[in-house]
Order: sequence, then C-alpha cells, then structure tokens
Amino acid sequence: MKRLYLLFAVLFGSLTVGAQTFVTSKKEAGAFAIASPEGATIYVDPGDDWLVNKAATLLQGDIEMVTGRKP
Repeated sequence: MKRLYLLFAVLFGSLTVGAQTFVTSKKEAGAFAIASPEGATIYVDPGDDWLVNKAATLLQGDIEMVTGRKP
C-alpha cells in the first residue's frame, strides 16, 4: 500500500512540474487583462453551439462578481 502512495506521489509531482501559470498580476507579452479600467470584451460567434454562449454568459457573471464591472 505504501508503494501505491509513493507511486501516486511521484506521478502527481511529475505532472505538476510542467504545469502552466494562467493567472498573473504582471503585464506580459501575449497576456490580456480580464479586470482593467477599460473592462474586458467577450466575443461569441452566433453560429457556435448554445453551450458556448452559456459559458460566455457565466464567465461574464463571474467577472462581474469578482471585479464589480460587467464585461
């Protein structure tokens, strides 16, 4: 049983080593601001599946709850 835990720990550790950081508080090349004085814009293609529109609407609500500004 200890070997199984050790194997899991090694496997999990190796997966997290290559993990990317998606959220940053610094201005970086290729990054975009979700919460800025100008606000964020969310674009949705009307031809996309209804679930894409729903996801964009939920994202809009989440950003508004966190920042107080509706994108």
